[in-house]
Amino acid sequence: MYDILLQTSPEPIFIYDLENLKFLDMNDATLKLYGYGKDEFLHMDLTDLYAPEDIQTLIESSNNHVTENEFIGPFRHKRKDGNSILVKISKTSIDYNGRKAHFNLVKDVTNDLEKEKNLSLYKYVFENSSDLVVTTDIHGFITYSNKSFLKKLGYSPSEVNKTPINSFLSQSDKSVFNSSVFRAGLQEKKSLEVTLLKKGGDTIKAKVDVSPIKDFKGETDTFAFIIQIGEVEEKIIQAPAGSGGGELDSSFLSHLFHEILTPINVIIGFGQELIESINNPTEEQEESREIIQENQKMLLQIMDTAGEYAALSQGASKIETSKILFVDLIDEIEVNIKKSVELNKVAFNYGKISSSLNFTTDKHKMLTFISSYLNFGMQLTQMSKIYLSAQSYDNDNFVISIKDDKSAITQDLVNGYRDIFSLDENIIRQRYGFSRFSVRLLRKLLSILKARTGLIKKGGVPAEYGIIFPNVLAVEEFLDNEDETVEFEPFMEDVKTQAPPPKPKKSTPAPSISIKNSYKAALPDPVEEEAEEEASFDDLPDEDFIKPPQKPAQPRKQYEPTQKKTSSQVDLKNLTCLYLEDQVDSQILFKVQMKDLKKIEVANSLEKAFPIIEKDKFDFIVMDINLQGEYNGLDALRIIRQLEGYEKIPIIAVTAYVLPGDKEKFIAAGFSDFISKPVLRDSLYAALKKVF
Repeated sequence: MYDILLQTSPEPIFIYDLENLKFLDMNDATLKLYGYGKDEFLHMDLTDLYAPEDIQTLIESSNNHVTENEFIGPFRHKRKDGNSILVKISKTSIDYNGRKAHFNLVKDVTNDLEKEKNLSLYKYVFENSSDLVVTTDIHGFITYSNKSFLKKLGYSPSEVNKTPINSFLSQSDKSVFNSSVFRAGLQEKKSLEVTLLKKGGDTIKAKVDVSPIKDFKGETDTFAFIIQIGEVEEKIIQAPAGSGGGELDSSFLSHLFHEILTPINVIIGFGQELIESINNPTEEQEESREIIQENQKMLLQIMDTAGEYAALSQGASKIETSKILFVDLIDEIEVNIKKSVELNKVAFNYGKISSSLNFTTDKHKMLTFISSYLNFGMQLTQMSKIYLSAQSYDNDNFVISIKDDKSAITQDLVNGYRDIFSLDENIIRQRYGFSRFSVRLLRKLLSILKARTGLIKKGGVPAEYGIIFPNVLAVEEFLDNEDETVEFEPFMEDVKTQAPPPKPKKSTPAPSISIKNSYKAALPDPVEEEAEEEASFDDLPDEDFIKPPQKPAQPRKQYEPTQKKTSSQVDLKNLTCLYLEDQVDSQILFKVQMKDLKKIEVANSLEKAFPIIEKDKFDFIVMDINLQGEYNGLDALRIIRQLEGYEKIPIIAVTAYVLPGDKEKFIAAGFSDFISKPVLRDSLYAALKKVF
């Protein structure tokens, strides 16, 4: 048996005489390990493998009682070339041709011990590095964090261990991590810029280098994160010129929106429920209902606008440029302004649109700007229609313009746009009833997109009010000048100084219900235009103009509010739903709105949802992004998707705080669809119809 082991084992084996320690036999692996020939080895004894200073180690190991078949050591052996190796030896007593001998199985552990030494060194470096070092499992749950991470963010080890790393990232960065790291099958190092959340709510800007660590199969089972904290300077956000505002703590504002949006959404949701419960309203009730609905839309619009402005001011919304064909924006523009069309009773049409107009800019910010620009126009005009045009201006710029008459622009609209881009925001609020945040947002976007405003004249007659944009947005220029104060000049440089706008009549206070009506009442008496030549954009070049799809030119019926959807579109009576939401009032509102469902279960955290999921199988899940417990909605999504039977179940995300591009990020993270709060019946019906 020992002969067979000696000849077939890939591990080094040698046999020596216990009386004189002479080698009796050995295999080829032993000769290869020590570098001797077989005849040389047979003329050696065990002491020849030890350096003189290590002989004592041999004597001590021989005197000690050693359990057979167990590896002991390590021992330092020397090779023929003089180099040392570290080995562990397993001894077995045998009778070898009438001699008492030891059968020795040798394991070379030189590389293993070197790796252990390096690991100890690396661990020491990790623990004491000023950089923040974190490792996670493949799902993003932290398995290791160094002292710097804990100290810098202010957490204890128990608060960090087994917690999703996403819990320490800002809301906008969570979806980025999910889509670009944990769900992307990351195969190589990647660098990201993120905002970390300290204990207590403060934030830190950081650069993160993430690397996938492979297991023995070559598959990623760990992610290593090295986080570098840059020098964070306190910045005071300056209000735009003429805004009348002082310092703005945009970070505080952002957190404030998170807190107040939930009760606002609950009020709106239950208000909608009460409105719809009146089957035969009286004339007075009908009027009250219309006022409530108008103000609901206005309130949501103000909150969305304020949220976007806060994100832009604190740099939470990054500049992401891409090449865009303008005609590809048409459908999204119509969706964005649909509420404004209905509220202001102004039909939306297109003027001249260049079919080849393309440019490189931030798509979401451009869409937000165009939508805000149109929304203001619809509230300013006295006409029943408004027209949008888009075409090249010169080799480096393009222009987007608006008019409210088929042939030209009315003086009311010209005056209104002039005021928005030049007057103090408090005067604008008093005169037109516009939200200060909506004015600030428009001006902020004008600055970010490097645009300028002006009046387009044709034959000396005002034709349209335009905004000139660069064909290519220079992101680096913006990033290098974040604190640049931009003056918003409504006309070009050679315009003559105009008299200050007249004050509103004191006897005509502005009503507080409808913007459309209030701004008319607050407008000053008409002022005769002075006989001066205003600066104007050059005559626009001839181009290949197209008319967008004829949908916008259809009768205004298309802009009437959509009829209330009914459950016949989706058979709710046969569907069961799990709703993850941390606010009790929102849970109640959801149950009231979706009372036609066969079954609704609610939980305020993933931890509390687990027993429910194990007990029942649901047809779909609706999940708030902000949950109680250790996991947010993005973490919960990734974990639920791994449960048996839930790999493809529709999971719809909801949140009260939405920035441009968030919907796309949530979809990319793996949600089936996304709707913003309040979760009203119509919006959820539409989402269910889509996913089913």
